[in-house]
Amino acid sequence: MKKKVRKILEFLSVIIVIIALFITFLSLNVNNLNYFEFKSFSLVPISGALDDKNEGLVISKNIDLDSLKYNDRITYIYYENNKFILKTGTIKSIGKQDGGVYTYVINPNQNKIDSSCVIGKYVVRIPLLGNLINYLLTRDGFLLLIVGPLLVVCIIELFNFVDSVLEPKNKRLK
Repeated sequence: MKKKVRKILEFLSVIIVIIALFITFLSLNVNNLNYFEFKSFSLVPISGALDDKNEGLVISKNIDLDSLKYNDRITYIYYENNKFILKTGTIKSIGKQDGGVYTYVINPNQNKIDSSCVIGKYVVRIPLLGNLINYLLTRDGFLLLIVGPLLVVCIIELFNFVDSVLEPKNKRLK
């Protein structure tokens, strides 16, 4: 029984370390608007995704803006009430201003979105993961969800080490 528990704890330790490394990697790639930008895609923790009230993590593909067309879903940056908000929406019309800058109308009640505000083309949304990512970016979230589990892993490994050192030599030789 003790060996089964030890194997389960070792497996959980590996999973916790992998998750911690992944979150640390994401934290190093976050920009000033709290979304993660990579070479060919972006991970955007967003509120009000696709006109519903659930937050989610939106994966959007970085594309050439010339390829956007009517009814494409996009993720974009919107300035409202003196702050920047990350949103998604469907393009209802496309216009072109002087200098080759595109403007997009997402819905009739909203101002135009400049091409400089477009993050990318919407691919998929993972519900509720945006809340977790936003919480992890806070100091409390990092301590509670990353440092805490890593501390537990270290304590488990310390107990395993002490247990193996204190184990009788004749038992180890068998």
